[in-house]
Amino acid sequence: MEINEKNLESVGLTQKESKIYFNLLELGSAKISVLGRKTGMPRTSIYPILQKLAEREFAHRVRIGNHEEWESSDPKELYKTARESLGKFGKLLPELEKIRGKFSDKPKRISEVLFYRGRAGIKKAYWDALKQPKGTRIFSIESNKAFDIKIRYFSVEDGRKWQTEFNAKGIILEGIFGERLLKSFHKLNTNDLQNLYTKRLVVANMMPDEVMEFDTDILCYGDTVSIIVLSKDMVIIINNQEIADAFRHLFQIISQFGRKIDLNAYVKDLLASRGKE
Repeated sequence: MEINEKNLESVGLTQKESKIYFNLLELGSAKISVLGRKTGMPRTSIYPILQKLAEREFAHRVRIGNHEEWESSDPKELYKTARESLGKFGKLLPELEKIRGKFSDKPKRISEVLFYRGRAGIKKAYWDALKQPKGTRIFSIESNKAFDIKIRYFSVEDGRKWQTEFNAKGIILEGIFGERLLKSFHKLNTNDLQNLYTKRLVVANMMPDEVMEFDTDILCYGDTVSIIVLSKDMVIIINNQEIADAFRHLFQIISQFGRKIDLNAYVKDLLASRGKE
């Protein structure tokens, strides 16, 4: 097996720590100035690394003549120490497992914030919403400007696939939309209206267009809130139950100021009017 600096990273050393320790092994002992020349690293950054290596017993100071140098620890001694430490941990393991077992049945609270850039991240945010179990209720605020950008971003086929999956999953969408959304249905062909938009489980709360002229969509389901800023190709996904619950309460407050409509009935009336033309 060829030995190099990269091999040492597998035992828990950082890239820079591996570089310093490997060079100390080759040199036997060296002053910081010598290490700097050999590694090409600034002397000011080498000393803190040597301190960390010393704390982990990979290196130590030695006195040579009237000056001080650094020396690498014997790899065999390091291995022996590691085995002894592992053996001690092994003896503690049964008791540690007992302690862990006492608390393993307690619910774990997990919170995280994910950040995506680019259209791939935006598509992921919309498609992830469809991974929820049947009957899940998704709360959404969908702005007018975001709607315009989505038309440019996603192909007609992308939209058809999403709507088909949405219908198949039986997910309920409760949304706040601008009145302009209704006009978009008039631009769709009759087949798409009939096949994709007459069987959706959608509760629509229509708001005046002037209050919906921004460029962000917000989706909320389970413990997740996705904030999709389409004009910046940016998505922030927050997984936190308290934040998701707060958004749902805020949604209910805002929706009281909207005009609730039966979107399926609206589409069916539109189809009926086309049949009369």
